[in-house]
Amino acid sequence: MPSEKQHLQLSIFDRLSPEPGAIGETVEDVVIVRRAVLRDVENLLNTRRAVELGPDCTGYLKNSLYSYGIEDYTAKNPKNPQVRQALKHTIKEALTRFEPRLKNTEVTFNPEEGSHHNLCFAVTATLHADPVREPITFDTWFSAGRGEYKIKNAK
Repeated sequence: MPSEKQHLQLSIFDRLSPEPGAIGETVEDVVIVRRAVLRDVENLLNTRRAVELGPDCTGYLKNSLYSYGIEDYTAKNPKNPQVRQALKHTIKEALTRFEPRLKNTEVTFNPEEGSHHNLCFAVTATLHADPVREPITFDTWFSAGRGEYKIKNAK
């Protein structure tokens, strides 16, 4: 935990937010930063890319806002092992590229938690919100029927 002299800084999204008390302020509470990261991750996973990026897409375009989000998996069979593996890879790649506050990100498929139309992935990472570095784990549920991701059980 930070000392009284050390402050955690909100993401640029939170600092630009018109919500009272969020404009340009530093935050002393790690819980608020964790909530902001989880909200931003859920928004990232629920954003669909406008176009698919080809294998030769590199550099600035691959890391730009143009490629923000993930591929749409709603029309794919969640019981198919290749689809699950591709989704797992897509989630890890999106988190690595667009959520710099999470480092050493690992995504594992959790077959016991999923159902016929839902998949559950456990995401484990290290939250880097200077001066704090702490482990964070959360379950990511993908509802194939709704095409929606929900984050639950954050620890």
